[in-house]
Amino acid sequence: MNNIDLVKQIYGCFGKGDTQGVLDMLTDDVDWIIPVIQNYPPSGTHHGKQAVIDFFGSLGKFVDIISFEPENFFSDGDTVFVKGSYEFKAKSTGNLISCDWVEVFTFDKGKIKSYEEYTDTAAFQNAFAK
Repeated sequence: MNNIDLVKQIYGCFGKGDTQGVLDMLTDDVDWIIPVIQNYPPSGTHHGKQAVIDFFGSLGKFVDIISFEPENFFSDGDTVFVKGSYEFKAKSTGNLISCDWVEVFTFDKGKIKSYEEYTDTAAFQNAFAK
């Protein structure tokens, strides 16, 4: 299985709520990086599998996922770039977050060593502003 297929597999696990499936695809010392966003606690750097579990656990406390659409996949060696879009609803305000994103997965021996998301941080900050 190539790295793009592995990324599609992790999205499938996430979509089914299969946390163990996601964890099985990560290195023990994985870095899971979300841009730091004011008033959005799931943001920031999460190091290690337990921190990734905590990230996914907190995500549902702050947003409802309306749509999540990975659209284009590109690979360069051990790195996979995915361009997509999503729409979330901030639970604290009811405001919508609708934007494009790029996610970068870096692999080490067939497992994800790092994940980094690039998104519209202003859209998140505005959605969580009261």
